[in-house]
Amino acid sequence: MGDLIESGQLWIAEHDGVPAGALIVGDRPDPHVPPADEPERYVRLLITSRSRAGKGIGSVLLDKAGDVARNDGIELLLSDVVDG
Repeated sequence: MGDLIESGQLWIAEHDGVPAGALIVGDRPDPHVPPADEPERYVRLLITSRSRAGKGIGSVLLDKAGDVARNDGIELLLSDVVDG
């Protein structure tokens, strides 16, 4: 997990003062994903608490990822989605 945290910028979302989700945005994808032909930011981790389902935490974290990309002058934000 330490390698994953070191691979990008980490944010923790809270709901009612309790950790409810996490986001890591990096400047390159996982090794199994080919890099894009233009500068990119990559959602390396997006996880939310099932106990806070329906509260919009995932949406807020994805909005944060978009903000990170825009602030870096990057137009491409990618993710690799795994259910489970």
